[in-house]
Amino acid sequence: KDGVEDIKVVGLRRKIAEKMSLAKSRIPHITYVEEIDVSALEELRATLNKEKRADRPKLTLLPFLMRAMVKAIAEQPNLNSLFDDEAGIIHQHEGIHIGIAAQTPNGLVVPVVKHAEARDLW
Repeated sequence: KDGVEDIKVVGLRRKIAEKMSLAKSRIPHITYVEEIDVSALEELRATLNKEKRADRPKLTLLPFLMRAMVKAIAEQPNLNSLFDDEAGIIHQHEGIHIGIAAQTPNGLVVPVVKHAEARDLW
């Protein structure tokens, strides 16, 4: 079978697609790849998970990666900006909002953690 099925994008999926398209065209994007030893980080994570309060979930690596992104953005604030091509202005934001794409049974969802700079690991 070599057919193609066209699926209308509606509702939440459409909003996500529109926002991601806008973000791709107006927000700085970087890709950085480096292999690192995370043994010490995994030990810290295991220790924190052993000593955590009962009402807190177990930590995954994601909160640590987000904390690293917050620190990097604080050092390079131009990464936290939006280009308004119509006005010819770069809007540099103080608050750091991080969106992490996640595949779900209902399609791609991008929850946004607002003010990640003000949050703890949990």
